Amino acid sequence: MNYFALAGFLCGIFCLILSLIAFIFGKAKIHKILAFFNVSVSIWGFGCFLAGIAITEQEALFGWRFAQSLGTFVSIFFYHLIYIFCELKQKKFLVFVYCLGIFYTFFCFFTDFLFAKTWFVYGIHYNYATSFYKVLVFLWISLVCYSFFKIVKYLPFAKGAKKRQSVYIIVGFLAGFIGGSSTLLPTFGLKFPPYGNFSIPIYSIILTYAILKHRLLDIKVAFTRGAILLIVYGFIVGIPFIFAGIGREWLQQLLGIKWFYPPLILYSILALLAPYIYLILQNRAEQKR
Repeated sequence: MNYFALAGFLCGIFCLILSLIAFIFGKAKIHKILAFFNVSVSIWGFGCFLAGIAITEQEALFGWRFAQSLGTFVSIFFYHLIYIFCELKQKKFLVFVYCLGIFYTFFCFFTDFLFAKTWFVYGIHYNYATSFYKVLVFLWISLVCYSFFKIVKYLPFAKGAKKRQSVYIIVGFLAGFIGGSSTLLPTFGLKFPPYGNFSIPIYSIILTYAILKHRLLDIKVAFTRGAILLIVYGFIVGIPFIFAGIGREWLQQLLGIKWFYPPLILYSILALLAPYIYLILQNRAEQKR
């Protein structure tokens, strides 16, 4: 496994765990948006992993499509999070960016406007940006910058705990976005080492600390249920990738370039079942107290 694939895998794991913490323990709407944000980053990470281990151009293009399927919404969920946190009054603009995300996701899956060919650099079949993809990246970066502008502008007026939370959000998300966006540079023909996804776990650590330290979530509940959470989702995430690693050669002989479909299907099924498995185990644990 090359470093790009490893960075993508770690990105996927860390953000998936953070999304589950926010989804299960979060009580406010902003926690749900945080969960969706991290799901989209997790999909981006696992897509980069698939592109990184791809042997053929077709496999790599599938990985890039998988990454971008929700990767487009990373900037949108981030803006939505800032929209709620800063109490912005721009609902029409929020609806517009969601519609734009759906528009690009459609083209990601059903056309070659975003993904048509690759070029081989750093041992990776890297997506070569089409004109349509360049527009997407420009809009994506513009929305991220606009979101940071809004929270930085809000910072001087924030007080108490919310001021500390604002600083953590700026520092944590900035670390993730700078590193993650740097992986797009080879897409534009620039020979820049695409290992920026390694910074995303740093973002996850900073944000998790802020969530627990500054009471964005119920700390006691989070800690008492943490062990069950890690066991369940370690199993959920680990099994498909172990299956992919052990059975890759056999699956390639059987399915050709579509060898990764069974692990992805298994991962999707387990991910859907995970919340129910977690709740069952948690209820049994509480009954035994």
